[in-house]
Amino acid sequence: MIEKFCNFLTQKIRKKMPEIDDERAEIIQYGLNQFFWILLIFFAIAISGVFWHEFCFSILVFLEIYFLRPYAGGYHADTEIKCCMISVGIVNIAMLVRKINEISLDSMLMIYLCFICVIVLFSPVDNPIHPLSKSDSRIYAKKSRQLVLGYSCLLVVSIVLRIIVLRDSIIYTILIVGVSTLAGKWKYRK
Repeated sequence: MIEKFCNFLTQKIRKKMPEIDDERAEIIQYGLNQFFWILLIFFAIAISGVFWHEFCFSILVFLEIYFLRPYAGGYHADTEIKCCMISVGIVNIAMLVRKINEISLDSMLMIYLCFICVIVLFSPVDNPIHPLSKSDSRIYAKKSRQLVLGYSCLLVVSIVLRIIVLRDSIIYTILIVGVSTLAGKWKYRK
């Protein structure tokens, strides 16, 4: 359905701008498709956050994953609908675990450090459908490390300032991306 809608929009754009060739139209359609799937995931996570009474947490986790995941790589679902379901499901699991969490902050921070090591050691996890060149792989690894460092600095600030929702969102984001990194390493092993 989203693909058909994006195709329809692309054709409308081509009618208004006839200079757009087939290759550019394909790029436009791909961008629209990605935009609408991300929007769908965002709204599904936001609505889930409202139901869990974890709206801020859900939005923070979405945004933090949105910025880190492209550089860290990891597991990729085979279809957009599976990606949507997995993404929304994982954030819902994070909200559930946050609600029932009995683990001390010290233990959570130790787990956090372990998953930082996973991300730093294994990212980017290369997807065989869109493999990275060696130079791109180095760039992605550097960016993922920079983001993890930035998130870790934010984590320290959130602990000092007692901003619990930010602290928890960063911890859970690193756990989710770390698990995705391991799952991707396993799925795409050679």
